[in-house]
Amino acid sequence: ASSLLGIINDILDFSKIEAGKLDLEVIPFDLMAVLDNISNFICLKAEEKAIEILFSVPSEVPTKLVGDPLRLGQILLNLVSNAVKFTESGEVVVSIRVLECDDREAKLSFTVRDTGIGMTGEQMLRLFESFSQADTSTTRRFGGTGLGLAISNRLAAMMGGSLSVESEAGLGSIFTFQARFGLQKEIPPLVGETELRDLRVLVVDDNAVAREILVECLESMSLTVHAVSGGREAITELERASAEQRDYHLVLLDWQMPGMDGLKTAQAISDDIRIAQTPTILMVSAFGREEVMANAEQLGIQGFLIKPVVPSVLFETIVSVFGGKQVATVRRSANTEQPTVDAHVPGAFILVAEDNEINQQVAEELLAGFGIGVRIVENGRQAVDAVLADPSAYDAVFMDVQMPEMDGLEATRFLREKLGATRLPIIAMTAHAMESERRKCFESGMDDHIAKPIDPAQLVAALNKWLLPRAAIAPAERRPRPPQPSAVVYAEDQLPDHLPPFDIAAALRRINGNRKLLRKLIIGFGDTFASTISDFRRLREEGAIGEMERLVHKLKGVAGTLEAVELFESATVLEAACRDRHLADLPKMETALEGLMALALTAAQTLRRDPNHLSPVPADAVARQLDVEAAGAAALTLRNLLNKKSFGARKAFPDFRTLVWGRECDCELEAMAVALDKLDFAEVGRLLAAVCERLPLTLRDN
Repeated sequence: ASSLLGIINDILDFSKIEAGKLDLEVIPFDLMAVLDNISNFICLKAEEKAIEILFSVPSEVPTKLVGDPLRLGQILLNLVSNAVKFTESGEVVVSIRVLECDDREAKLSFTVRDTGIGMTGEQMLRLFESFSQADTSTTRRFGGTGLGLAISNRLAAMMGGSLSVESEAGLGSIFTFQARFGLQKEIPPLVGETELRDLRVLVVDDNAVAREILVECLESMSLTVHAVSGGREAITELERASAEQRDYHLVLLDWQMPGMDGLKTAQAISDDIRIAQTPTILMVSAFGREEVMANAEQLGIQGFLIKPVVPSVLFETIVSVFGGKQVATVRRSANTEQPTVDAHVPGAFILVAEDNEINQQVAEELLAGFGIGVRIVENGRQAVDAVLADPSAYDAVFMDVQMPEMDGLEATRFLREKLGATRLPIIAMTAHAMESERRKCFESGMDDHIAKPIDPAQLVAALNKWLLPRAAIAPAERRPRPPQPSAVVYAEDQLPDHLPPFDIAAALRRINGNRKLLRKLIIGFGDTFASTISDFRRLREEGAIGEMERLVHKLKGVAGTLEAVELFESATVLEAACRDRHLADLPKMETALEGLMALALTAAQTLRRDPNHLSPVPADAVARQLDVEAAGAAALTLRNLLNKKSFGARKAFPDFRTLVWGRECDCELEAMAVALDKLDFAEVGRLLAAVCERLPLTLRDN
């Protein structure tokens, strides 16, 4: 399937290029993130062949670029994949150098060198031809379509450069291409003049190229660096330095080395009494095997780096190991860097059309965090009414696509017709990320597309692109804006670092690090979706397939925003089954979703500060046989208290919950807990009746 998909993608890309329909994006991106992505894609294949992948990126190479990261990554991935495919031993080195650079743009050279089978001059002549490979045996031995290099060559030309090759049969190949990129605003350098200056580092690696790259990278951080080729040489150097009272503070130690490997070397360093000050040791390896990492921890090794080592990751690892005390400014990696809006964005006012309450909160808080005023409406009809009442009141409209009464596509078409020449930016927000859905958005008159769950970096890019500076708005068009909503103040409650099934770290990145908001959103998830499973079952019994699909679609979108990955995937599968009318599969999928929902609702409950919050269900509750008589009595007691609207229902509920937990009604039980928190006795009674009917339990007064 993967091979077929790769062939199809190559043919589609090539067809677009031939037809002149392939356009390059121009967006801000981080070069290090592109390299990290390449590493993640190719590391398994390289590890299977025991080939090292190495990145050489000197400090003068700008990393905050403007261009098309997807197409740059496509060229590099193609070249690196080929290099690994045609190399049986040795290494593949990706080098980046600056050819030209000014305040606005840079021309970079990318080189991929391998130690593989190489090519003859005759083979190189037809290398960049479509559907062509080195010779007729290549497809049989290695697979492929012969399109990858042709596409890469065209993409390099579109980026203002060219792709060339140097090779010799049996001696490997060197592919080089150039590309031009815009530069983002100037950022602080990786390390200042005095930061880490006194740190002395010893690099230990039997691969000369890897040593050279690590030394170059460390020296760019103003560190004092020395390199040796093996474990015994490292011991000798550390003993010599200690005798001269110039001990090393840090050792970067390769794992796989002949004679004395990294683990043995680390043990020897620890045991050597001639080394007065045992240095901090970071293990570096091209192969991240768990058993090696476990052994490294047992030896007191403070960190483990996987080759190819990205400079920013190396820097942050050193900073974290040494506690950051020697570093005045820490540059965050691409994965955690908080996006920033341009100076003209704060003070804008945006209309958000979104029917999902949690997504409303996410959009409002993210935009408010950038100094933007927000008005929320719940469907396309309300959005149309708001805009037509005063078109100049809003700088942009963020429009959900799937909404009741009037969807986003219809609302956009209506607004474009009524507004005429007035160009109000309308940006789609949708959980449908397929190209066909994007096309529908643009055909309706929308200007841009943001996929849900919302990525803050993508949101910032859209804001910077579509919001005009105030000076660009004619005075006659400026009108008093609607009052901006006051900031929401949350209680000072803590959010745990781990709360399955929610990935807290990933969810925080999605909402720009706002822990209080995330806590509120997760609690809101528990309130909003507490009865989802029971509602789904009711709709299934009624045959309301369309309503079932909409219900699960709503759940899917919020689960994605809150990074409940397994729940998101389960809801996605169930939504597809509803859409395609695979009715026989629904009960099984519903059961799978129920288990994940129970976990999510329980997690949401743990964040409440209610002193009457439920204690955990005993671990052996599921294993116990259902005591029908006791459960029936507990249910009867609870029902009577609910009928009286008595607060005693909150105290009686935990006993009933423990008796029936783990018997295909956990979601209803969690929904009952949420409803009790809100004193919604009628809802609790309805859910209680559903649980009793399913088990079944008979409620009889004595």
